[in-house]
Amino acid sequence: MRFRIVGDNVNFKVGVCRERKDKMGHMEHWFGSAAIIQHTNFHNLAMQSPQKPLLQMPPSTFLPSEEDVTAIKLDCVVLVLEVLVEHKYAEVVDVLDSYEQLIDDIYTEAGLQVDDSTKVHIGGD
Repeated sequence: MRFRIVGDNVNFKVGVCRERKDKMGHMEHWFGSAAIIQHTNFHNLAMQSPQKPLLQMPPSTFLPSEEDVTAIKLDCVVLVLEVLVEHKYAEVVDVLDSYEQLIDDIYTEAGLQVDDSTKVHIGGD
């Protein structure tokens, strides 16, 4: 199985019921992460060109059916990680440290060793 880690900013405004000089709303800047485990191997899929003119096909052709949605839910597992308050560079380093710990934990549970050749896809903005 393969997994990847994705993360992105979670920015939102916290308001107050009655704003005044000493009690005002403010912006929160957090960071959310998720590890996505992929149960499916796509190497067996054929690399062939389209068999029909794509511009003449209805949109429903490209949208997942109920069966597709069920299969996707079974093929991918999303582990939601902690949401961290992000303010300073040191806290961003904490996010990367948590990723490193997660990778160590996953590899240990799988009976594998993390070494210098270990590569894990991490994405976000």
